[in-house]
Amino acid sequence: MKQTSLFNKFYNQHVKLDPKRTQRLKKHITSVQSFLEKSTLKPRIESIRTQGSWRHGTMIKPLPRKEYDADMLVFLKHNARWKVSDYHDRFYEAFKKSPTYKSKVTRKTRCITLDYTGDFHLDVVPCVIKQESELFFLKKDVYFVCNRRDGRFERTDGDGFALWLEEKKSAVKGANLSKVIQLMKYLRDHKQTFAVKSILLTTLIGNCVDDSEWDKDFADLPTSLQTILTRLDKYLTRNSNVPLIKNPAYGREDFNRNWEEVNYQNFRRQIHSLKVKVDEAIHEPARNLSLEKWQALFGSKFGSD
Repeated sequence: MKQTSLFNKFYNQHVKLDPKRTQRLKKHITSVQSFLEKSTLKPRIESIRTQGSWRHGTMIKPLPRKEYDADMLVFLKHNARWKVSDYHDRFYEAFKKSPTYKSKVTRKTRCITLDYTGDFHLDVVPCVIKQESELFFLKKDVYFVCNRRDGRFERTDGDGFALWLEEKKSAVKGANLSKVIQLMKYLRDHKQTFAVKSILLTTLIGNCVDDSEWDKDFADLPTSLQTILTRLDKYLTRNSNVPLIKNPAYGREDFNRNWEEVNYQNFRRQIHSLKVKVDEAIHEPARNLSLEKWQALFGSKFGSD
């Protein structure tokens, strides 16, 4: 049995980010954005946009006593006189001088992090806008994040990825694609039987969706989960070794560059196992036995009330 009503209740209560955390995150993001827009940072800030799971609508509740994270891209015009590390230095110095943020700020390879201890951390990513020539001497904006450790610009296209994912989501009935991504993140975090970065997991799931889908394949949440796991299992079965998984918005960027073979093989096995368990739970005609199978997958919180 699909247990659709229990499935929806479980998703709303235990998987998606709760309203209290959502409002708190919105408040702090707005405050940081206001701080940056009023700052004297040079070059001038062109725009600020949220990124990652927050923008994609796929953020989930963190594990107990664990922090969650959100991403913010800050777009700046390229300064030919600056080194890659200069962009990090200017942002870090600005936050360090602020009474509000000086105790929260640290630095990573590609971002400046504001840590709201015990709750979440916000990764502020300087994104440099350069211009490249196209045909007939036309120019277009291209975007680079700054790798402070290696001292180099790394091209990216966060907007392009977000638009690609929106197209995939629009091909699926309701919001079921976003919910499946969240359910898979929940299983990854709570069962801890496999490890995969969120951007890679999201891409693998998005690649399972065609531009035009039959409603029956995504009629409800459990059916949508079964459809995605079936397709993902087939894809992984065809690829006995780590496949090349590119950024769908920028083909020169590989998302799996740090995915080790041993982790990939474990991922293949775990996805197949999840697919089999979901099939068994859906095909089980007895309500109580079906509930037990769903609980074996998602834990005792599923249908606990």
